[in-house]
Order: sequence, then C-alpha cells, then structure tokens
Amino acid sequence: MAPPLAYHVPGAIGGPMKLGEGYRWNVPVITYGYDKSFLDYFGTNGVAQVESAIQIFNSLPPASQIVLTNYPVNTTRQNFIATSQSLVDLKSTALVMLEEQLGLAQPSLAVYCLTNFSYADFDAEFGIDIRNYDPVRLIPWPIIDSTFYGHLLVIRTSASEFDAYPEPGNSWISFGPFGTPYLPVGEAYNLNSSIDTEGIALADYEPNALLHYAANNFPLQAGDYFSGLTFDDAGGISYQFSTNNIKLESLIPGVYGAGTNASNYINKAFRPGVDKITFQRMQYTSDNEDSFIPVTNDYIDTYITNDVLQHQKLERVITRPDILFTVNYIGVEAVSCSGTTNWVNNGLQNDGPGVIQPPVTINFNRLGSSLEYNDPNYTTNGVVHYYPASWGSFDGTTNAPNVLLPPVTNVTDFHFLLFPINFTPNEPQEAGTWSLMGQSNALFSIQTSTDLSNWLTIGTITNVGGTFTYLDSVFPNTPQRYFRTVPQGSN
Repeated sequence: MAPPLAYHVPGAIGGPMKLGEGYRWNVPVITYGYDKSFLDYFGTNGVAQVESAIQIFNSLPPASQIVLTNYPVNTTRQNFIATSQSLVDLKSTALVMLEEQLGLAQPSLAVYCLTNFSYADFDAEFGIDIRNYDPVRLIPWPIIDSTFYGHLLVIRTSASEFDAYPEPGNSWISFGPFGTPYLPVGEAYNLNSSIDTEGIALADYEPNALLHYAANNFPLQAGDYFSGLTFDDAGGISYQFSTNNIKLESLIPGVYGAGTNASNYINKAFRPGVDKITFQRMQYTSDNEDSFIPVTNDYIDTYITNDVLQHQKLERVITRPDILFTVNYIGVEAVSCSGTTNWVNNGLQNDGPGVIQPPVTINFNRLGSSLEYNDPNYTTNGVVHYYPASWGSFDGTTNAPNVLLPPVTNVTDFHFLLFPINFTPNEPQEAGTWSLMGQSNALFSIQTSTDLSNWLTIGTITNVGGTFTYLDSVFPNTPQRYFRTVPQGSN
C-alpha cells in the first residue's frame, strides 16, 4: 500500500496484504513476560486475565487441523453491570493485541483497498482491490464473520466540499470523527462500512474504540467482552500457519543450527507454516525484576530445496521475552504496541512475504476518568463531557465484575492534553503532566485564565487514584491560556 493511500486510523499496524504477501512468525514458540510496571499496576489479577487470553491461543489445534465450523460468527457479549461501571475488559483487549501480533490486523480496513488514486480538475482515477479473503475458499470476499461490507470513496474537491463515489448496493455509510473532514484538498479516503452487524471478528475490534475519541465505531465498548475466537479469527490463524502455506522466509535473529546442523544450516528458504504456535511465559530471576531466566528452544525446521522437503535442527536461546506486557500512560489510547519496523520483508519488492520479529511491546494505558471541555471562548456555557473508564475483568456469569486498578492513594496523576481543532488524534499535543496531592476522593477544580488573576472553573474532578486526563481543543485565534487545579476539600 502506498503511504498516501493509508487509512488515517490511529494504532493500525501494517497494511492490508494480498494472499501470499503477509507476515508471520516462523518459530513454534513465542515467549512473553510482564515487566514491573504491569505487575505493580495490575498485580496477579491482571496477569490472570492475560494468561486466560493466551490460553485461548495455546489451546488451538495445529493450523492444519482447525475445523472452522467449530467457531461461531459472533463471540461478542455484554456484561451490563460492567457497562454501568465503565469497565474495559483486559482479557478481550489482550486477545485482540495478541492476534494482531500473529499477523492478523483489522480486516474491515482491508475489505476494499484504494490501490491507486489521482485527482485533477474534478476528475478522479482510482482502483479498488478487495483484500479480505474467505478463509475456506481463499478468494477475495466482502464478508467478515457473516457481516457484509460496502465502501464509499470520498474525495475532498475543495476546502469545504467532498465528492463521493458509492459502491452500488450500499445501504448506508457512516463517517467517523477521524476520517474525511481532515483530508487535504485533492486527497481521497476509502471508507469501509458494515451493511449489517451480525458477526464481528476479534481482529476487527479496534481496542482504542473503547475511549470516546475512538477512530471507528466498532461495537466493543465498555462492558463488552469476547467469549472466544470467531470463524474468521480461526480461519486467519489456520491460513497463516498452515503447512500448505509456503513462503520465502529467513530465520529470525538468534536462531542457529544445532546438533549435526550446528555449523551448517539453511537461513533463507521457502518454508511451510509452523502449524502450531505456542506462547511460553518467561519468569524473572529471583534477584532482579528486570532480568528474565533464559529459555532455550530446540526445534525441527522444515524448508524446501529443489521441490523437496528438507529438515534441520535449530536452536534458539531467548534472554528477553518476544512479547513484553507493560503499563504506561499513553494519552488518549487504551492500548498501544510496537510497530513493524523490525519486521523483515523477504519479497522481491517491498510487499512481502515477511517475518514478524521480536521484540514486541504491548502496553496498556493507565486508564482513569477523563474530562473534555469544548468552548472557544471559555465561558460558563462551555460543554463538559465526563468519561469514566477503568480496566476490569468479567464474563457472562453472575459473578460481580472485578475492577483492575492499583490501590487508591493520596496521589492522582493528572494529564493535560491540548489538541488543535483539526487534530490528528494519535498525535496529541501534551501540554502538561502533574500530580494531584490530596486525600482519597478529594475534589479538585480545573480552572483556566489568560492573566493569572481571573480564573474560570471549567470542571471538577475527584482523586480516585490512578490517572485523570483533561482534554481541550485549541481553536483559531485562541489567546495563550494558563490552567491550574485547586483542591476543594473531600467528600
């Protein structure tokens, strides 16, 4: 995909590839671990949730033995108590992020792909490819887990106008807040929208849609969770790692010959999928929380030479986890992960196939309440939106949801974010970060001023521990402003 034709979606990893051009792991064991920030924030309860997500993948049969009809087209469920408490399911979020790191990104963005585009004097030329595939027949397919997708090409023809080229048969199109209004003149945006919503794949869930400033209107919100993998999720894994899926691949760094192959082994070759991926946890050493106990994995590698399957013994010594789970504040997103810069492309051109390589970091935000203020004149008539959000664990049983937060202390981390009015949401301007010192549940007012003398109260927050985020937009001709928080006692 040409960079100018990208989808303007924050957090999207990689791009939609054709069959045979995708990226995957070519080792049978992927290691993972938790750093100190994760353990301090979530403790054993958070670890248990991620372990539950990992177990879903580890319990899968080998890719060549997956029976797709064993998987439903919809595994999205809702816990209404968790919804009322604004809880975000940690296990479901981990499921999505792990599937993404297996090379299966958000499929709805790949149903219809803009492959070329030119525009001049109100005349547009463009091409559309379908890069979502039926997992059984492996043909281009506009359906994801029984949900049919259409598309609409939107072109900004002037500073205030758009021209739309709809695909025949579309019944409706919805415009997300991060889409067309921010396109430069002469650029295009290809919208993929569901016509019905019977089934949603895990991979199609955008984790950052959990927050109100989400890029897309995907259905998994606070209180929702996944009961397991869907038909298309299982189909994607089956295709990726099947022994019938042969790709030109190099070995990842740190893999060497072993035994009789110690000094003579093949690196780059055509290889079938490894068939079965297993996640293995790495443990800390007893005296250092930043040091992991090394793991040595020996395995038999299969490759093809002169149309004949060959085998060699390889060894991999792992001193750091391939995937590291962390917790750090990252602004407006619920979760983030490392990108694709260390992935290796083995294609003749820059289009794959390729190999996913470590290290990978999956970082969960320090979720907490947020307050958004919207008024270019900063008056008492400003619109204030309050959004509570916390990590949780819940399911379809009658068990009460668990809130996964560190113990409430006398300090709340306060993050102040300013956005230009036509902002790019994944690139916020962070104006300040400080701590609110006060008793638990103490009240603070958020105030603003232009002269440090006359202060306007624009919101009230409560010290509940964790992180609080204040969001404000920068309007044209807005004078320089000062902001402060003032303790108001306790409740």
